[in-house]
Amino acid sequence: GRGDWFLGVWDDDSSGPVIRQVMFNATYVSYQEVVQITVVAYDDGAPKTGVMNTTLLVRPHNTADTWTRHALMKINNTTWQAALSLAYGTYDTAIEVFDHAENKVIDNNASNYYVIHVTDSIPPIWVNISRSPLVPSFNETVTILIKVMEPIEGAGVKNVTLYYIVNGIEHCILTSPTGLPYQFIATIPAFPLNTTVQYYVRAWDYANNPTTSRIEEYTVGLNCPPHIGSILYPTTVPVSYTHLRAHETSLHL
Repeated sequence: GRGDWFLGVWDDDSSGPVIRQVMFNATYVSYQEVVQITVVAYDDGAPKTGVMNTTLLVRPHNTADTWTRHALMKINNTTWQAALSLAYGTYDTAIEVFDHAENKVIDNNASNYYVIHVTDSIPPIWVNISRSPLVPSFNETVTILIKVMEPIEGAGVKNVTLYYIVNGIEHCILTSPTGLPYQFIATIPAFPLNTTVQYYVRAWDYANNPTTSRIEEYTVGLNCPPHIGSILYPTTVPVSYTHLRAHETSLHL
């Protein structure tokens, strides 16, 4: 490559920089932790032009996705560093270095890349669990609405299952998404009057971290209004006509 050097031109620099060392503080980190990268690169000696910039390239593991580029900060003439937070997943990384003559070199660890594994050991977080109605009647099903979430950098909620216990027998229902973020729904069937139903919810994320809610319960009641049967009145009411005054033409009961 060639370029201006003060009022002259670069001496011919057609070879790229040299990447001497690539160091990661860890290749297995939690999504809550920071990945620290240090690169030692040089482009020394005439007619070399010096390292211009160093970039970390990141993309999901074993994909052909476009690289995400993260610039490293220059510490001195040969050392460049960066600190990076990544979401749960596995990533391929490579180092790209340019000199001032725009010669480029990429270190991808002999095409195996530098692989970073970002882990998630934290289970999903309960936000709210509600039921409707609170005290069902013997002819009513019960809707359980669940809100459980993961941080955006976490693995994400994979499965939410409702368990309910009646007469010592446990049943399970796989919930369905409501269409709203982090919300799931399930229905417990109707049971006879005075039946006690216990229930709880278990959730897993894509890193297979489980979490279990506390046990709640309700007893099936009688919430419908009382049924009032027909009241039969006599069809005739005995009345003494002697109590009618002469000007009255109707009888008032």
